[in-house]
Amino acid sequence: MKRTFGIVFSSVLAAILLLLFVLPTPKSETPGTAVAGGDTVNLVIENVYLTSSDGKRTTSSLLLNDGIIQKIGTDIEVPEGATVIDASGLTAIPGLIDSHTHSYGSALEDALRFGVTTSVDMFSLPSILKATRELRDERSPVSNADLYSAGMLATVKGGHGTQFGIPIEALSESSDVTQWVRARQDEGSDFIKLVYMPYQSSIPSLDRATAKAVIEAAHKEGLMALAHISTQQAALDMVTDGINGLVHVFADEPVSDEFLALAVENNVFVIPTLAVIASVAQQDNPMKGEKDIQKWLSPMQQQTLATHFPAIGDGFDFELALGNVKRLHLAGVHLLAGSDAPNPGTAHGVSLHHEMSLLVEAGLTPAEAVRAATELPVSVFNLTGRGSLVEGKRADLLLLQGNPYQNISASLQIKQIIKNGYVVLREEVEFESASQLSTSSLGSFDENLTGPNGLSWAATDDGMMGGNSTADIQRVERPGGGFALAVTAQVKTGFAFPWAGAGLGSANQSVTADVSQFSKVIFDIKG
Repeated sequence: MKRTFGIVFSSVLAAILLLLFVLPTPKSETPGTAVAGGDTVNLVIENVYLTSSDGKRTTSSLLLNDGIIQKIGTDIEVPEGATVIDASGLTAIPGLIDSHTHSYGSALEDALRFGVTTSVDMFSLPSILKATRELRDERSPVSNADLYSAGMLATVKGGHGTQFGIPIEALSESSDVTQWVRARQDEGSDFIKLVYMPYQSSIPSLDRATAKAVIEAAHKEGLMALAHISTQQAALDMVTDGINGLVHVFADEPVSDEFLALAVENNVFVIPTLAVIASVAQQDNPMKGEKDIQKWLSPMQQQTLATHFPAIGDGFDFELALGNVKRLHLAGVHLLAGSDAPNPGTAHGVSLHHEMSLLVEAGLTPAEAVRAATELPVSVFNLTGRGSLVEGKRADLLLLQGNPYQNISASLQIKQIIKNGYVVLREEVEFESASQLSTSSLGSFDENLTGPNGLSWAATDDGMMGGNSTADIQRVERPGGGFALAVTAQVKTGFAFPWAGAGLGSANQSVTADVSQFSKVIFDIKG
């Protein structure tokens, strides 16, 4: 069965707003992933290829029951009434784990549709954590990936993370960090994430003493501490001060021998997030044009993949990032696959496959890239019972047409997704055609602020995301007759991506317009 969605036309600004971070919600109304065999107790997968950690490939069968892999072998007796899947020619791999996401809207359903059975979230609303913690222990049919999360992140007033409109208890030099960490633990955070970006001037950051205090407080409470960094010097500070892991690879300068030695000595892991660094560096995204992928993408996935970051500046050299990942890998630093979806140019689920391919490009073998998205996150985040196809482990797995241990692109050749021992139905997404714009004019302003096809002009600024910019619009008479749109705006600091101006769109998602016949927008400016 196919799901149908309308295409919503909006301004470029509206798309950027969505990508910066829309408020998380615990449950999506967007369909697209369903579960088959809700009454099935036993599932037997016969004649499937399995690959051991040493690369040995064998043909075997699996008996799944009560969400667990009960038996693996060639002599499995099929229980009466069991569902049997003949997987001849297919390869089984563990359900994938995305180690860096931000989950909201249809995120967890979108992730499962691409074989991501567990999502490790680096910042989301604490209010969703209780429900998601309960769901991840379920062994019944589900339609979404399981979630582990940092919940609220540690940052300062106006620092990175505050721009997304999510309430944050900001820290300062005088804060009681022990109380702050305990509050996160009470909310259900599985680990602590902090933002440490002192070596730049665009936004404020935790100072080193406060960041170190957060790390120490987290460890006293039995929690890991992870750091968002963007420079090698920040990474050195954090590794020196006891951080467990870095959630981005720095790309401002080549990795030094000093950092490599410290990272190895302190058993620090790194989640490179090459997919999002590629987007910042304006790299073409191969996932965006793949025809076999498009039919599985939800509206949110379509929109986030189709956009890209504006030019941010230094510190995001993609080739340098690849080189640094290669050196980290050769030195023995544990690397985990994480997409940082749904940032611009990424999307939940599908971008983890992109990330694995980029890890291979950076020097990992395909088998190592698969382990970076399965076994390694389990050991790092203590994701009990996941990440491997072993008797007694959770029955989360994928059946693939190809062999990703030899060719990483095969990770997308998904034939079956099995979650909690039940087959997940991947439902194709079909976009209905929207009507073309009734006119090429987006607004004359002679009578009102209405544009074509029910769209309207409105003032927009970063105040909605906690910024300080302001905007106001009105119709004004032009010399010689007619009216124009007057925009009064002030763009101010206080938000990572400040903006103020006018936008064309609609709050009603049923208002659609096909603009594919146009390639550019032309307008006159005076002032």
